[in-house]
Amino acid sequence: MKIAFTRMALATVMFMSAAHAATVTVAVGTDTYKGWKLSGLESLSFSADVLGALDTAKVTATGNGTATANVSKDSDGYYLTIQAKTPITTLTVDDTSDQVQSSTAAGGGLTLTSPVLRSVTSGGSLTISDLKVDLASKKVYATIVGANGVGTVPNVYIWDFTTATLPSTLTIAANTGQPNNTLILSGLSITADGFNQFVKSLGFLSLGKAALSGVVDYGTIAVKVDPVLDSGVTPPPPPTATCAVSYKAVASSSTTFDATVTVSNNSTNTASDWRINWTYGAPTLVLSVKSVSLTNTNSVNITATPASTNKVILAGTSKTFSLHASTRTAGLPAVSKLTATLGGQLCSVTAE
Repeated sequence: MKIAFTRMALATVMFMSAAHAATVTVAVGTDTYKGWKLSGLESLSFSADVLGALDTAKVTATGNGTATANVSKDSDGYYLTIQAKTPITTLTVDDTSDQVQSSTAAGGGLTLTSPVLRSVTSGGSLTISDLKVDLASKKVYATIVGANGVGTVPNVYIWDFTTATLPSTLTIAANTGQPNNTLILSGLSITADGFNQFVKSLGFLSLGKAALSGVVDYGTIAVKVDPVLDSGVTPPPPPTATCAVSYKAVASSSTTFDATVTVSNNSTNTASDWRINWTYGAPTLVLSVKSVSLTNTNSVNITATPASTNKVILAGTSKTFSLHASTRTAGLPAVSKLTATLGGQLCSVTAE
C-alpha cells in the first residue's frame, strides 16, 4: 500500500481590500519580483493522530522526488514525526499589496508504504497531488489517484483548516530583511469525500478504517517564503505605518508576569478590526486577560483581537489591554514574531 504526495500547490487568497488587483506569477529560482529573488518550501506535517493510524498499518515513510522527509520513531518503533518539505516552484503575487496569493511546489512529496495486514487493510495505493489551499474558504483541494477502482479524481475537496497564523498573510517587499516569512495552516480536518477516497484507495478493512476514523486533526501545512535582494537593486521603501503597537511586560513573581499591549491609531481617520500575533520563547499560561479576545494556540503562539468595547479606535487615540500569565521558567519569556494590523494595514511594533 502506498500514499505518495507527489506535487503540492498551495493557493491562498489574501485580499486586503475589495479592489481587484493585478497578479503576477513568479518562477521561483528563475524570475525576480521587484528586485527580489525568491525561494521557499511547502511543508506537510502529520499530527499525532495520523501517526497513530499509520502505526496501526505498519507504514514506512520516505521522501519522494525533490522533497526532503523528516521521519523519526521512538525506541519502540512508533512514529514521532512525519514531515515532507518540497521546494516552491512558482508564486502568484498581488503586485499592488505584494501579498502572496498562491504557491506551487511541484516534483516531490511523501511516500508511505505498508504491507497487507489481516483486518487492517487488503492493500491498495493512494497518490495525493496538486495540493491546493484556499485561505478565504479555509478549504484544501487535491488530485487523488487511487487503487481499488478509484482511478484519477481531480480537485477533490479533501480537508478544511481552522487557523492561518504566523503571520496571517505572506508579504514579499513589505517584509524586507525578514527571512523565514512563514504561513502556517493548522487544524486540518478531513471531509466525508476525502475520508471515503482514503479508505477505498487504501483498501482499509475494519481495524484500519477504525484507526482513521479516530483522527480529528490531520496536522499542518506550512508555506515559507524567503526574499533575498538581487545584487545592485534598491528595494522599494516599505509603506509608512499609520498605527503602532507596543508590548511591555513586568515580572510579578519568579514565574508570573503582567503584560500591557497598546494599539495606537496614528492616522487622521477612525480605524477598527485590529489583530496582534506574537510568540513566547517558553510555554506560557495566560491566567487572566482584560479588554481583548485572546487565543493561546499552543501555550507559545498568541493571537489577540478586540473585544466589542475597544474594536474601534478614533484618529490619534489608542486602546490598551492587559494580561496576567505564568511561565515554566523563571524570568520574563522572550517575545518574538510580533506582528500587528489595524484596519487591514500593517502596524509598527515594539516589545519591551
